[in-house]
Amino acid sequence: MPDIDQWFGEPLKLSASGDLLLADGIHLANQRIVRRLMTVIGEYIWHPGYGASVPKRIGDELVLPSLNAIIRHQMYLDAAVARDPEPTITISPIEGGVLCDIIYINALTTEQEQLSFEVTR
Repeated sequence: MPDIDQWFGEPLKLSASGDLLLADGIHLANQRIVRRLMTVIGEYIWHPGYGASVPKRIGDELVLPSLNAIIRHQMYLDAAVARDPEPTITISPIEGGVLCDIIYINALTTEQEQLSFEVTR
């Protein structure tokens, strides 16, 4: 089912006529995954347990294995992410944050998908 096309932290996307654009398929799945990872637990008032608080984990002491486990757990909460094979999650430190590269199998299409995004504090 399509939803509003909006990547986390970016403005809504509009058509030339001013209508809201919709996202579906893998684009929507990737939006949901990033939204879940970037949402700070407790900020979504209707679902206080939603989110992974990844931006809050960026700071003085970065524990990559712990962050990897949090991302993996949160990804499994999305119906589009297959559990077998497990997603490949690579987290690389960058100035002021991390770069997350994720390769996973879309459970609905059985196709391999790649998702890459930066997380800064």
